Amino acid sequence: MTDPPNTPVVCAHCGATSTILRQRLPWCERCAIWLVLDPTTGEWVGVAEREHRMRAAEDAAAIAASAAAVAEALPRLTGLVPDGWSLSAGQILPGAVHTLTLTPPPSLVQVCAYLRPPERGFGWYVRVDNRTEGVDYPLYEAGGVRAAHFATVEEALQAAITAVCVDLA
Repeated sequence: MTDPPNTPVVCAHCGATSTILRQRLPWCERCAIWLVLDPTTGEWVGVAEREHRMRAAEDAAAIAASAAAVAEALPRLTGLVPDGWSLSAGQILPGAVHTLTLTPPPSLVQVCAYLRPPERGFGWYVRVDNRTEGVDYPLYEAGGVRAAHFATVEEALQAAITAVCVDLA
């Protein structure tokens, strides 16, 4: 911001009105922070607070997009899962993106695979969690340099089934 704002700048944290500029930005003397406008709420907040809010909004959008992708994919995949296996949708942890969890029938080896929907231009991503061995790993592209991403959820499911079968053997 190069010019002082036309309206009073009120710090959203403490409620004080900023009357000075430091390095061309409004300065809250009480909080000792530069104030920037949060475009979502229209509040004047500190730089760190705005970054926190922007990241939280990006995370919420990614979680919502993953929930929609998983909900759309689940019905298409139920017929592709081997007999006795299960496929469920959900979050591994609260606040995480939604995934599809592929679980084989109970056996001596406890293993499952997580299929994560595409984000940031990448395709479906698969992680295998072998709880018996204590090993959790992504599927890799040929050569093992990069984690594999699959163009379709059906391709990701087939790769996950193959990987889980290898761990069960």
